[in-house]
Amino acid sequence: MLTAFLFLLLSAIGNIVMLALNLGPLFQIYAASDRIKELMDIPTTEPGNVIPQVENKGTIEFKGVDFSYPKHEDIKVLRNVKISVNEEKKVVALVGTSGCGKSSIISLIE
Repeated sequence: MLTAFLFLLLSAIGNIVMLALNLGPLFQIYAASDRIKELMDIPTTEPGNVIPQVENKGTIEFKGVDFSYPKHEDIKVLRNVKISVNEEKKVVALVGTSGCGKSSIISLIE
């Protein structure tokens, strides 16, 4: 009987330790999300980092857009891109790995 009790006690302690190990990262994520919310509310005022406010009075749309830079016309930076933004006061984020064409898309829009 004592052996069964000790086994259950050790199992419970192991589960509590695992729970404690997993709570740390969860609290870090929670703290980081609060910090991100704070940063999003701070207006950018540094020269070179200010994003001009643009009123969208229509639709920005790419349909099947391919793009290559003049010095490397054989390398397509964008292939068959389809984007449509048609609502006023909408925030759009381009997200992707390095070199996937985010800056190229912004340059084409500008």
